Amino acid sequence: VITPSPMVKKKEGMFFETFLRGDFSLTTQAVLVKKDCLVAVGGFDEHLRVLNDMEFFLRFSKQYEFLYNPHLAVTVMLNPSSKSLKRKERIESRAYIFRKYENDYKRYPKLYARTAYSIGHAYALMGNAANAQLFLRKARQYAPYNVGYLASFLFASIPGMYRALGRIRGRMRI
Repeated sequence: VITPSPMVKKKEGMFFETFLRGDFSLTTQAVLVKKDCLVAVGGFDEHLRVLNDMEFFLRFSKQYEFLYNPHLAVTVMLNPSSKSLKRKERIESRAYIFRKYENDYKRYPKLYARTAYSIGHAYALMGNAANAQLFLRKARQYAPYNVGYLASFLFASIPGMYRALGRIRGRMRI
């Protein structure tokens, strides 16, 4: 059952900045949208294979307020073969959404850097050095003194190094 976290204080209003940070757990099953509002924002982005609800909520929240109904709850069953659980599709969709809203992210430099780093880090772990460096470079531009972003950028440029370091770091965790 998906219900809002008790830590969520703002239950109604404009949520664009909240959604931009990724601080939401909405699913399309738990939201009622008027048809004219859906049409006005252009419906779902059909370029996305996954996370199209996330992108829709971002676009929708730029123009419309959300109202909270405490009586609604949704039961969600995860299917292991779901496209949403496929790492590559999720990363590519996150990168697409980041590019689409890049100017909005730029208004929040720390958020821009953190999001670009997160995407770059995921690409690096997949072994996609070109995309890793592209996003890690963006993170460094908006947080030039962050040593972790710099190290990630440098290690991502060495084939296989990033994933090897990730495996070593993972073994060292207690």
